[in-house]
Amino acid sequence: MSNFQIRSIILFVCYCFINVNGGAIQLTSTNIDTILSSYDIVFINFYANWCRFSQMLDPIYNELADKIAKEYPQQNLIAIGKVDCDSDNAIATKYHVNKYPTLKLFRHGIMTKREYRGARQVDAFFDFIRKQIESSITKISTPSDLITLDLKKRYIVGHFDDENSENYKTFS
Repeated sequence: MSNFQIRSIILFVCYCFINVNGGAIQLTSTNIDTILSSYDIVFINFYANWCRFSQMLDPIYNELADKIAKEYPQQNLIAIGKVDCDSDNAIATKYHVNKYPTLKLFRHGIMTKREYRGARQVDAFFDFIRKQIESSITKISTPSDLITLDLKKRYIVGHFDDENSENYKTFS
């Protein structure tokens, strides 16, 4: 093979895996499991093309995907995906989707208990996702740090000598 042919093949393969149009990743029965297992956080819009509200959400959701890609370029951290439930009804059934649009969050491939019910705006989506990737660990160094805790919330307490320990990583 010539050098030109090899470069052409490499370019073609790269083109196939890049979302050149930007926006949300179109998820299908062939790629959804790979995407869910490859990213820490996956936010999915389950939609139907005939649904007026799904049509209204589509450009907003694509804008969110572009903003997330720009703000969080880390590989495999966050994916913004969408599923056409008319053409991939098995996915809708698997994830108990029966109304459109439905927005669900997946963390490490596991669907969270509640679907997204907040505002349907780019900034609201962005804030929601940003909160999902924040550390949920509150470090307490002194007894006075306990005063700042919200007493209405529940806490799990762990004591670790080192933040690099396996126990700490499992806890976090």
